[in-house]
Amino acid sequence: MILVASLKAVFLSLGIAVGSCAAAASQDNPGAAVQEPAPPPAPAQEPAQPGIQLETKIPERPQIRTVYAHEANEPAQELPFDERLRRAEIYLYGNNVVNLTVLESLLDAEAARRAAAQERVGGEGITDEMVAAKVREQVDIFLTQVPNGDFWRMRMVEGYAPEHYTRTVRLVMRVVEMFFPQDPDQWPVEQLKQVFAAGQPNSNWSAIEREHADRVQMKAEGKALPPFPQDFILSYVMLPGVLAWLRAGATIETPSAGLPAGVALRLNGKDFTTAGLIEQAGPLITPMAEEQAAHLVGLLESVEKELRASKRWLSRGTLDELWAAERAGYEGTIFTHEQTVVEFLGFPSMEVYRQYFDARQSFRTSLPAPIPPEMLEQQIAARGAFLGLGKVDADVILLAAVDRGALEFQMSPRVYKPGADPFAAAEKLAREVAQQLAGGEPFDAVLAEYSEYPPKSPGDGSNALQRDRGRFGVLTRADLRVLLGESDFSDFMQGYSIGDDLFFSAEKDAVYGPTRGPLGWYLYRMTRRDAPSEKIDPAANPRHAYQLEEDLVTQRFLAFVNGLRDR
Repeated sequence: MILVASLKAVFLSLGIAVGSCAAAASQDNPGAAVQEPAPPPAPAQEPAQPGIQLETKIPERPQIRTVYAHEANEPAQELPFDERLRRAEIYLYGNNVVNLTVLESLLDAEAARRAAAQERVGGEGITDEMVAAKVREQVDIFLTQVPNGDFWRMRMVEGYAPEHYTRTVRLVMRVVEMFFPQDPDQWPVEQLKQVFAAGQPNSNWSAIEREHADRVQMKAEGKALPPFPQDFILSYVMLPGVLAWLRAGATIETPSAGLPAGVALRLNGKDFTTAGLIEQAGPLITPMAEEQAAHLVGLLESVEKELRASKRWLSRGTLDELWAAERAGYEGTIFTHEQTVVEFLGFPSMEVYRQYFDARQSFRTSLPAPIPPEMLEQQIAARGAFLGLGKVDADVILLAAVDRGALEFQMSPRVYKPGADPFAAAEKLAREVAQQLAGGEPFDAVLAEYSEYPPKSPGDGSNALQRDRGRFGVLTRADLRVLLGESDFSDFMQGYSIGDDLFFSAEKDAVYGPTRGPLGWYLYRMTRRDAPSEKIDPAANPRHAYQLEEDLVTQRFLAFVNGLRDR
């Protein structure tokens, strides 16, 4: 059975956003000093499954010759603002459409190859009625679990209009029928060995082989065969493995590769127009999406212009080498580059991250290489608490601009409340609430009356983060920022971090705000700060050294961007 959670797991593994933290445009921030993000901590590992590697590793610093754009005679690409804006809308809010387009096209090509080779194709018998039935099954499952929920509203929060979700279900059904059909005798075993790199280090082939062998035995014993493999293996190994293999064999170009005006995607030489992708993404491109896209375009253009003027913008060849080196650092680990960018850094797409990456890497050339030890020591003094697993207890009153379903789902600002400007409406209420606090109303009472965070789930004994109307409890910096809807991407977009203000700067029991953030407007206080439980030692711990240096670069880069923002 294909569960909604399975679809999310599959597409997150490929960097297809299902609720990333698209940030609000920068506004005045009366309550918080400028803060910069840190790279996420080493991801927590999930329970091991047979044949699945759960290792993480520290990326190596590549030895790449630095060539600047002016040395390579590479001027900035001249594109009309409207073209940049539409591309930004696609890759901020319509990235699922792009990925569906790519994967559907690659599956079509694989089906054509098999047909030409007179091999079994698979999936030809999937009808519109079968897909509709599977979608209805998903709706029923959802309503059983959430009787008063709105299934399609939740899919919009994930970035899927009904037509996009239906296409996604069809895609998964096709992959299963082509590569993992119900009858194990029809599995393309030799091709699957290639797909999952059988015999290679860190291969997941053993999990596939075991699933196939179990089915062969069931068939031999005359037992009924389930239509789909077990959900964990299907979601976390089989589907991501096949789709990643299809993508790995393709040449996929997005705007950061220098595509001409009017083209937002090129797949194996075939162009997909900006207008066509915008049309497909139509229901996802709201006025708020347009506002965010314009803000992103303006930021990126100002950064590139300034770095080119100072002869710091790197050549395309150097940036491509640095990009390849970063991607190589994720080979052989459970977390793909795409997962890290989308889930942990909060970027809505790999294309948006690549544009940020180019700007940040170009800026990095203005800093000493390597970073001197004294600079790292200063970084430890200023921001080492989060690496050392320090914690704070925070209370937050949220006047939300985002849809309530987005808050309940995963603090994802993709779907906003009705109205022309939901942030303006939230600000008006936030300032009224601030006046009540200034007039002496107790913070706890005001939070209980106005905060729009969901209540604590009754009887929930899991380790899931609890919003509890904004009474967060004692949290690490990373968990605190999750509940605030913040990420590296939101820091870049808005120029500050409420989470960092709470974690590093806020005075105990002082009330800050109202301050605009990714989810709406916030009033907040820090009631307890715990010292780090781990000593930071970059000389003895390579991961500490790596994270400190990355945090320092990001902090300096965002200070540079904020200097341009203030002009």
